[in-house]
Amino acid sequence: MATRSWLISSPLTETLPARPHLRVQLVGGNVEVSGHDGGDIVVEVLDIAGNPLEVVLDDAMVALGYPSIGWEGWVKRLTSFRSSDVCRVKVRVPRGTRVSLATAAAGIAVSDLGADATLHSAAGIIYTTGIVGKVTARTFSGAVTLDRQDGPVTVQSASGVVSVQGSSAHVGISTGSGAVNLRSSSPTSAITVSTISGDLDVTLPQTGLVLTARTVSGAVDVDGTSRRTSSGPAVVSVDERTAPSACWLTTNTVSGALRVHRVGSDSM
Repeated sequence: MATRSWLISSPLTETLPARPHLRVQLVGGNVEVSGHDGGDIVVEVLDIAGNPLEVVLDDAMVALGYPSIGWEGWVKRLTSFRSSDVCRVKVRVPRGTRVSLATAAAGIAVSDLGADATLHSAAGIIYTTGIVGKVTARTFSGAVTLDRQDGPVTVQSASGVVSVQGSSAHVGISTGSGAVNLRSSSPTSAITVSTISGDLDVTLPQTGLVLTARTVSGAVDVDGTSRRTSSGPAVVSVDERTAPSACWLTTNTVSGALRVHRVGSDSM
């Protein structure tokens, strides 16, 4: 089909045909995307101020954003962009729809999807729950919370707190000063976490552990016991693998403390 586009300048609800990909680009406000069992994409604009929102529909994608900004290079400009444009929008999509969301200060919430999600925000909070698919989240100062996550995770944050809970077998997290709280119920996993000053709390099931922890001055505790043998820069190695499962955990910190806890399944 030919590409169609139109503008939205006031609150409304529109029902659009399903497409494989949803892309939303906002400045201020918030965007909520949820999966549903229907076959359409339902866009509900609750509030809008400033420039109108453009909707673009083609064979591959439904896109909502601001035509004056453009998408290319938008993510790179998020930390310096200033505008009074505010929009609050809810979108319901078929559960298999892939989503890409980018905001300057608007909050992002995504729930109940069976597809990949790419989420970028400079200062907005990022929250997901019930995602079966890969989640890639990037923020400068906004907190990132991924709940009931089942799929690979990549998170980058300068100062926002990062919390991840679920059964993901592959997790990569990088922060500057933001703390990291990770709870994984997967008996076999590969986890990499890097931070400068943020503390790391990692909760695992009763599984084997292969740990490589590089730190300058941070503590390294496993199940309540310090594994550091000296002060100053150190590489702490733990190899407690048990057949048939283990967590391969690699951490890099400067001053952030690492605490690893292994608990029973009823505590996950």
